[in-house]
Amino acid sequence: MLSIPPSARVVVFIMLNKDKAKEYADRIADINQQVQTGDVNFEQARVTIETYKWLASKLDPSTYGNQQKDAEELDIGKMHLDAIRKLGSD
Repeated sequence: MLSIPPSARVVVFIMLNKDKAKEYADRIADINQQVQTGDVNFEQARVTIETYKWLASKLDPSTYGNQQKDAEELDIGKMHLDAIRKLGSD
């Protein structure tokens, strides 16, 4: 039996999750095409689409998640200290 180091298992796990998330995204595209051609009613497809979107976001959040990209975090405490220092230097 072949022994796989834990770090390689993590890489394989991540790759498999990304592949499965991509598969769900492809399924959404297929369902969307069926809705556009009239083969499937949107209301019937909506729940399936939302389920696939949720699954994809959990398997590959960096690609399919609902996170905001490049959002700058505000450090209110630092801003407060900077304002006090500025007032003190005037």
